[in-house]
This record gives sequence, C-alpha cells and structure tokens, in this order.
Amino acid sequence: MGASQRHRAMENDRNAGYRLVMEPAAKLLAEAMQLPADEREDLAAKLLDSLEPPTGISIEDQDEIERRGADARSGADEVKRDLLQ
Repeated sequence: MGASQRHRAMENDRNAGYRLVMEPAAKLLAEAMQLPADEREDLAAKLLDSLEPPTGISIEDQDEIERRGADARSGADEVKRDLLQ
C-alpha cells in the first residue's frame, strides 16, 4: 500500500469515527425539527440552560439576558419598542 492509499484509508477511518459520533445528534435534530414550534422552543431553552455561560459573561449579565429572553418570549411591549428603535 502506497503513502497516498494509507492517507486515504486514515482519512476514511477519521470520517467514519466522526459520522459515528454525530449520527445520534443528527437523528435527534431531525426528530426535534418535527415538533411543534412551542415544543422546539422549550427544548432549545432547556438545551441552552444546560450549557455554561461563555467566558466573560457575569452572573448579572446572564440574569439580564434571561430577563430579556423571557420578555421577548412573552411579547412584552417594552421589547417590541426596543426592537423598533
């Protein structure tokens, strides 16, 4: 087996490993996309809540982000005014 054949074989092995890892996530995504919009929204919020905030975001920032998100989801007039400015 030549060097280029070995390289292709290694690349195929690497791609197969990636597909094996990503396949369950792709299946979950496909199933989640079939849910009604409100259920997808709830699922997305729960997934985001399960993550750590990015570096540089303080607890106060996170509280404000969550408050604004809740206002946006509720259709609060204040949010609508802010978006129109």
